[in-house]
Amino acid sequence: MLVVSVTSVSAADYHVAITDHKNTNESLAGGSFTITVSGSATGTDTITVNFSTTGTALPGVHFQVFPQTISIPVNAGNGSFTFPVIPVQNRIVEDFAAVVLTIQSASSTSSATVDFDPAPTTLRIYDDDQGAFISFTGSTNGKEGGPNATITASLSSDYIAGKTIRISANETNKSTVGFGDLDDPTLIIDSG
Repeated sequence: MLVVSVTSVSAADYHVAITDHKNTNESLAGGSFTITVSGSATGTDTITVNFSTTGTALPGVHFQVFPQTISIPVNAGNGSFTFPVIPVQNRIVEDFAAVVLTIQSASSTSSATVDFDPAPTTLRIYDDDQGAFISFTGSTNGKEGGPNATITASLSSDYIAGKTIRISANETNKSTVGFGDLDDPTLIIDSG
């Protein structure tokens, strides 16, 4: 019986893959993706890589828009390109947003053949925002036909400043008349 071992080898001159990524935080300079070309070709060449981005991170909302095509200079069969993913300080409270990068195609400027790894790679942009809290202090009692009741409200941050906030009032002292004149009250707190 003859046993033959076969090793899987790419028939292409170059192989392209996403080989590294660095996560980031909204308050940092940015993360990055690294796309690497390896191969057996000699001399110089340029590999053009087209990719797509998906995930929960939206271009322009969570990160600055970047081109979906890059050119990688190759010398003696090897080359790589690292490009930044620059976060946007978006003031959206969330754990993180994911940028999923997937190579769609790759080609060379010469007649060399190119294959690529279509496996997606995920970069996370972690949030640095804190939720805003509304504090109510300094209340005064009001009287029908007399002065209005007042409540002092303040924000722990300006994330929701200028937004309309719906509030509700509950009667806690059952011996007084209800709040029949409060029809869908709102509260707006300006910045600063």
